[in-house]
Amino acid sequence: MGHSVAWVPPDSMVEKPVAKNQAESALSVKHSSPKAVRDRLFPIRLGLFSLCLLCLTAGHATEADPKLEIEVRAKVERPFKGLGKAPLREHGKIYQIAGITLVPSNSALVRPVNERLLLEALQEELAKRGFVEASAEAAPEVILTVIYGRGWLRNPYFDDVMIAESTSPPTVISHGMPTNLARQRSFRHESKLQAAQAEKLFIYVSAWANPADTPATNKRGKRTKPKRLWTTNIIIDDPADRDLNVFIREMLAAGSAYFDRQIDAEEVVIRTKMPEGRVIMAPLHFAEEEAAGGKSPAGK
Repeated sequence: MGHSVAWVPPDSMVEKPVAKNQAESALSVKHSSPKAVRDRLFPIRLGLFSLCLLCLTAGHATEADPKLEIEVRAKVERPFKGLGKAPLREHGKIYQIAGITLVPSNSALVRPVNERLLLEALQEELAKRGFVEASAEAAPEVILTVIYGRGWLRNPYFDDVMIAESTSPPTVISHGMPTNLARQRSFRHESKLQAAQAEKLFIYVSAWANPADTPATNKRGKRTKPKRLWTTNIIIDDPADRDLNVFIREMLAAGSAYFDRQIDAEEVVIRTKMPEGRVIMAPLHFAEEEAAGGKSPAGK
């Protein structure tokens, strides 16, 4: 004798009756005036608007995280050869650092630079880029010099322009070559030009040919001048409020990618994470209480 099995559908498949008050509420919305419907929907619209505003605020907060902007200007020396300049070529990787020098300026740095830190950071970045320090077994192929400081640098956006630098500010006499006329029509040219006119903090790395590899005198019998091979200038803004020591590693990490490289543009801007700093609070002193002979809270 067979057994019949009754199949009971799950709750999710059962159409449940609508409560009387819910049905009345739905009918009241259906037959309400447009203003009443708007009033009922207002809390929902307000909630959606708040959610969108929260998402936009969160996204804006992420984009507003402070970034360090590092400007890099790099050039490879190319002597004239025939009707043009000699082709680009890679120079030697075995180096010796001849010196690190502070450029004198009327405006002092916020703090004296730790040249030992600068030297170590430069050596680390050179190693990452395939450079090897000279030794007794390997003579240097390039001699590196480093200068750093604070000041106003030559504006690369004024290349191919005749300027009267005796005026204050300098006056453009002629716009010069067609390359400059084309540059003036490029995107954000004026803002870049104005930014380049500001005072800067800089680290300037230059590579020179080893004097031992060049003749002491030229064909005319005159003493041979040092032969510069390439230069990389690494720059940040706001020198009056920034301690160069804090930014040395970030600057060299950005600029070392352009060692012995030619940048066709005036400069490249690299945005990186702002280095973490710290605030050291000195003991608090209350001048009025000390003048009255009392102790400040810090001295309790």
